[in-house]
This record gives sequence, C-alpha cells and structure tokens, in this order.
Amino acid sequence: MAAIVPFLARHRTRIAIALLFAAGAAIRVHNALGYWVNNGFDGPFNWEYVRQLTTDWSLPDPQAHWSAARPPFFFYAGAVLARVFGPGPARSVWAIRLASSALGLVAIALVARHVARSEPDAARRGLRTAVAAGLLLFLPAHLELSAMLNEEITVASLGTIALLLAVAPAARADAGASARDGHGAPIGI
Repeated sequence: MAAIVPFLARHRTRIAIALLFAAGAAIRVHNALGYWVNNGFDGPFNWEYVRQLTTDWSLPDPQAHWSAARPPFFFYAGAVLARVFGPGPARSVWAIRLASSALGLVAIALVARHVARSEPDAARRGLRTAVAAGLLLFLPAHLELSAMLNEEITVASLGTIALLLAVAPAARADAGASARDGHGAPIGI
C-alpha cells in the first residue's frame, strides 16, 4: 500500500488526464446509446442517406433528399457499419455514433499530445495538457454532436488530425518555440 502513494505522486497528471478521458468517453457512450435513434439536426435524413447507400452503394441525386448534397465519406462509412451491424436502424445508428465519438476522442488525444510536446516547461506541461484535454472533452457542442447521426464530429476530427499532421514537421524543427512565444496550432483548433 505504501508503494502506491509515491506512484500516484509521480504520475498524478497522467492519472488525471486518463480520468478525464475515461469520463469523456463514458459520457459519449452513454449519449450514443441513450439518445433516441433519430436524435440530431438531420438524423432522419442522414439515416435515409445511409440506408439508401446500403442497398446499391450509388450516390443519390443531390436533390433527392435533404442530406444527399453533402459529401459522401461519412455516409459511406456509416453504410459500411450499417451493413456490419444489420438492417435495423438502432444498432447501426449506435455503431455509427460510437465510431464518430471514437474518432473525436482520437483527435482530442492528439491535440493533448501536441500541447504536451509544445510546452518546454515540464512544470507547466501536465497542467496545460490537462486543461486542453478537459476543455475539448467536455465542450458541450462536442458532447451533444457526438451522440447525433451526423457528419460534424467526423469532419471536425479529420480536419483536426490533418492540421496536426501539417504542423508536426514545423513543431519538430522548432522544438517548443511556439509555446515560448505564445503562438501555436492548438489555439486555432
């Protein structure tokens, strides 16, 4: 028992960040499974798009219904999950929501990692990383949109990942300068 206290003291920031992610993930799972199937701004229209893709995999006419004019990546990915999880909307919608939420959590983890790597001061690194992760994990819009059948979280997450990949070479070349002079990509994300 005595060995646990020094371990907790050494790793308290990592433990706190892990607990933040566990709580954020638990909320997203609860919402994804607990919200009614057509929850969301365009839930019924988006489900119709996904359902239609599972029948013949062809893009609908952009004027065919509300969601048909939107970029198809999210809807094709949803159609693949719908095929895997069955024709009924409940299990398929849950799978799509959970996959979108998982992608959102990956993007948040990568932002937290970027913040940690950008902070040269070891004493402040953990706190700044925890604050960045906490702000994104519990952002009300992120929590709400993760539980909807829509492309917003998927698109935002892929955009965030692309931005982080774009700034990664510059961050390595200029190790920590953005944190020292108060500028950095996570501010814009």
